[in-house]
Amino acid sequence: FAYRTLDGSDYEPHRNNGAWVACSVAVAALQLLFSVGLLGSDTVLHALSLTPWYVWLLAFGSLLLANLVDSLVKRHDRKGFEKRNRYMHLEFTTKLGMHSPIEPGWKTPKSFLDEQVSSVSVREPYLASTR
Repeated sequence: FAYRTLDGSDYEPHRNNGAWVACSVAVAALQLLFSVGLLGSDTVLHALSLTPWYVWLLAFGSLLLANLVDSLVKRHDRKGFEKRNRYMHLEFTTKLGMHSPIEPGWKTPKSFLDEQVSSVSVREPYLASTR
């Protein structure tokens, strides 16, 4: 699952799941074997050699362009996501006031996807009042 705000460099499925990589390699190998078996190795090599250079450039250039557009869209979406999170946190602390378990003045997390959320320590109010 790729998050809508998570950049492509942060999303590495092969690190968490080796089966993903194994399945991808197996599917690519089976596709190559099927194509060579159906058409013959001479036909496949001949077709690849007849492909003009600009077709290869267009194919790989479109992959790079799609990745660039995807990262720009995710960056824009992340800014809006963080803005909505800050607004929701402000509404939460304003509406609950002193009944909130979160003390005013604590750092507001920018995003739930950040690692900083887990490093923010929240004091327990009942322990602070008994000391």
